[in-house]
Amino acid sequence: MELQLLYKDILGMLTVIKNDENKLQTVLTYLKDQVLGSYKSNRKGETTPEYKASILQIADSLFNGYECYLNPETLEMEQVQNESSIKFEPPCPNELLCMMEKYVGQLKDNLVGFKLVSALEEPTPISSFLKSIDKCGQEEDWMEFRKQETIAYVNNKLSFE
Repeated sequence: MELQLLYKDILGMLTVIKNDENKLQTVLTYLKDQVLGSYKSNRKGETTPEYKASILQIADSLFNGYECYLNPETLEMEQVQNESSIKFEPPCPNELLCMMEKYVGQLKDNLVGFKLVSALEEPTPISSFLKSIDKCGQEEDWMEFRKQETIAYVNNKLSFE
């Protein structure tokens, strides 16, 4: 059967049960365990090496400002979207500002934190923050924090797909 027809049949079935919470939960559990389970985790609930590699590759692409797509069937990252791929986009300016605020919130050095908060209050907060990060000698810490936040974002998005 053609992929598009299969997709429409599945959506039609879901439409029939859309108001039955128990049936929807059963379908969701089945899909997570039986269909996606082999992609995301092994029997112990740990992420498979292939899946971890995909997450890191996507996070790296987003970290460098590129949009990308994951083919959930092959776990390969793609630059062009197809019907079944999952789209990932780099953080928008507001998301980046939230990430910067979160970084400042976890700092133990109050002086550095104060300088970075002041930078975030400037008319151009992102560029001011990045300049202040350089001046404060926090480039490596900021980059590692941003990388971990990006990986967490990818993990979170995939857990809802």
